[in-house]
Amino acid sequence: MILLGCGVFIVGSVLGWLAPSFTVLALGRLIQGIGLGIVYLSLYLGHFTLSVLPTIVAFGLLTATSLLAILAG
Repeated sequence: MILLGCGVFIVGSVLGWLAPSFTVLALGRLIQGIGLGIVYLSLYLGHFTLSVLPTIVAFGLLTATSLLAILAG
């Protein structure tokens, strides 16, 4: 799921760069947000629900995802 979220984020980024109008740019930003949400939710559930990620790894990846969301904004 993390790779799916990264792929959706990249598609949104490319769509935003190729935007000929404001509507397509807004759609690209929306797709980027959905991709980041998928990544964040996958990491969160991987640690708290499935317990497959150690605490330090989950915290680091969630922090990196949050920083990426701030930079994308």
